[in-house]
Order: sequence, then structure tokens, then C-alpha cells
Amino acid sequence: MSPLTVPSPIKLLFDTFPLVTYPPINNQDTQRQNDIDSRTYPFTTINVENNGMIDKSFSLAVYNVYKHPKKNAILCTDPICQYLQFALCLKNNLKLPSNNNLSLIDKNPPSISISENNVITLSYLATPQRILPILIENKHNNVNDIAQESKTILTSVEYMVSSNKAIKPKEKLLLNLVDTTIQDCWISQFLFNVPSEQFHETYHYREHDNIDNLSHLLQQQKLSIANRNQFNLRNLELMNHLNSIVRTNSHKLQIDQLLQLLFERFKISMTQFENILKDKKQHSSSSSASSFLLSADHADKGKANISYLDLKLASYILCILNLHDKNILKKFVKESCPELIIHSEKVLSIFC
Repeated sequence: MSPLTVPSPIKLLFDTFPLVTYPPINNQDTQRQNDIDSRTYPFTTINVENNGMIDKSFSLAVYNVYKHPKKNAILCTDPICQYLQFALCLKNNLKLPSNNNLSLIDKNPPSISISENNVITLSYLATPQRILPILIENKHNNVNDIAQESKTILTSVEYMVSSNKAIKPKEKLLLNLVDTTIQDCWISQFLFNVPSEQFHETYHYREHDNIDNLSHLLQQQKLSIANRNQFNLRNLELMNHLNSIVRTNSHKLQIDQLLQLLFERFKISMTQFENILKDKKQHSSSSSASSFLLSADHADKGKANISYLDLKLASYILCILNLHDKNILKKFVKESCPELIIHSEKVLSIFC
């Protein structure tokens, strides 16, 4: 037998196979697409002729969403995500998503339609920086009659909004105040005080039966949230405690003192904004003029004369009001900031 000759038993075996030939498998994963659809919330758009938005759309990827108890609106659970949700509505003349957008598509008036732009919930691990929100821009180009789509992922979305040339120096200064005192208090509470269930509801879109089993994953996400907007650089002592494996009673006392300091700064800032609204309400002859903290040159005539500061502050108030009743931030806002609550509802009404 030649060395190149295949032995008869082996040749017989391979000549027998395959016993059955199956057709190609459908490459489309229906279950995966249904999961994505269940986490996608389209904006509503006001139809405008030649609005220039036909060739591109966007998806705002966020941690999680909730339905506002009074308005038919889907809002982000995280204040930074919600602020960008409002800012994109203002910039693109959109209305907020609602839980029945798709069911009411045939009932909407001719001037209203479901937008290709949407909010989608994702895991924070979907981004290299492990931080949300991100903006995914979809550009549709027809090349040789073949529809092609390119995706651009923008991670510094908030900077893109805050660097708007129309924002005045005073507004930028107040935006920075919100980004430091109010945001630092929010993050610190979620790092150390908020129960795991509340943390999970705010920063996870999937439901889990036993949250205690996710303690390691929660710790990893807390570290990623602490890196947002340079919180970790402004609060080095808290970061040291967050990274420490062993915490003694003295460590707990130090953490409580630092948290109380941030909470006191939070109360001072909120009280200042509350007093601004009260003063505007007392000294203004027009009720509409007193509704917002700052007038904005960049606001469209169809929209209210609203500033990005109003959007950001309202986002924090709405997110705080969505927390559990025992939360100290929620207790303070409900007891001491009635004008800020009214202000946030007015901001929300503009985009509903």
C-alpha cells in the first residue's frame, strides 16, 4: 500500500458522512432584537419641513429609566443622563419618550410622529471608560443605491452641551456649582449611604432576584461612578475609604463626617437656588418670567425661555424625588424646596 493511499475503513467512514445536510441557519437573533426593543424608548418629534435630520439619528445610552408618576414621560434615573435627555430635546425640538409612544403612533396628530432618535438602557460595561451616558450617532448614506450606516460614539456628551457658545459666563459658573456641590453630594450618598436596592434601581436596567449576590459588581460600578466629573479628585479621602478593604469604627466615623459636610454644602446650594426662585416670583410682574432661573438667548421661540442651568437643576430635583422616601436628599427637597419642585415640574412640562 502506498503511503499516500487512504486505508479502506477510514475512506468508507468519510464517504458515509454527512448523513444529513441541513439548510443554513437564519443569522437573525429574534430574542436579542426583542430584548433591545424592550430597552429602547423613542422620542416624539414635531414634524418640520426640511428639518435636515433625515440623514442622521442618535441613541442616548443611559443606565436606567423610570416613568414619572404624574406625567406620561420616561425619564433617566441618573441626573446627568436626564440633563442630557432634556438638552437633546431642547436642541432637536423633541418631546420626551413615553411608555405608550408606539401604541399611540396612529392616534397622534399629523404634526406629531415617533422619532428615529431614542433613549436606550445599557450596561456601564458597554463603554471603554465604563461611564454612561454615551451618544451613538447613526448616519445614513446612500452609496450606489445601497443603504449604509455608520455609527459614531460620543462619550463626552455633557462637555459638548456645556461648551455651547450661547451659554453665558454666569450660567457656566452656576452650572459648575451644580456639578460640584450638588453632584458630589448625590454621588457620595450612592457610594456609602444608599441601600443596594436603590443603587440597583438607579444604575442597572436588569432586575435581579438576589441583589446581595451582586455586591462585588456593585462595588466595581461604584468605583466607575466615582470617576465621573472628577469626583474622585475632589474627594480623595472618600475615595480612600471606598477602596479600603477593612473598615473600622473610626473609618465609619470619618466617612459620616465627610458625608455630612457634603450634605451641608448641598443644602446651602439648594437653599440659594430656592431663594432665587422666590425672589423672582415676588419681584416679577410676569409669572412666566419668574418660572426659570435664567433667561436664555439660545431658546427657541416655540420653547420656553429656558436655560441649560434650569435643565440641569430640574434633572437633579426630579431624580431626587424618584428616590426612596427615607432618603435624606428627598426629605430635604420635599420639606425645604417647594419652589424648586414647582420649577422642575414646569421644566418637565415643556418636553411632555
